[in-house]
Amino acid sequence: MATGMHQVKLNLSIDQVFHFIRDMDNWAPLIPGYKEHTMINNQESIWKIHGDLGVIERTVSLQVTITEWSEPSNIHFEISALQGACQGEGYFHAKSLTDSKTEMTGFLRMKVVGMKGAIVNPVLKTLLPKAGRDFTEAVAYKMQNARLVAK
Repeated sequence: MATGMHQVKLNLSIDQVFHFIRDMDNWAPLIPGYKEHTMINNQESIWKIHGDLGVIERTVSLQVTITEWSEPSNIHFEISALQGACQGEGYFHAKSLTDSKTEMTGFLRMKVVGMKGAIVNPVLKTLLPKAGRDFTEAVAYKMQNARLVAK
């Protein structure tokens, strides 16, 4: 499986970080390749993502399901393609450094199953670390700016 993990330090309390992350509408649009998403309920959504892996380019529909909410530090989710060829997981983990500083870790793990997996998985291994970093940085940036606007 390909993985991407990145950590950022935020000038936000752990409660502020969790308040932002607990709402998928805040961070779903920040995933690389995002086209749109539809909320089914507060734990499930369908995301349309456009992927360009060089050898394969297409838009896929992914079901994203929150599997764990542990306030104020963890949100875990599972990812599965509606077409069944892709599966994965991810999480956001927050660690309080001080009352007003938090370290947030974003993590993604993905794999493609079936015949396409032999072609796509090696490419994913090179692309997912950057996608994980970009995603975590985008979430951190939006979180910081949402806080600044709210002041």
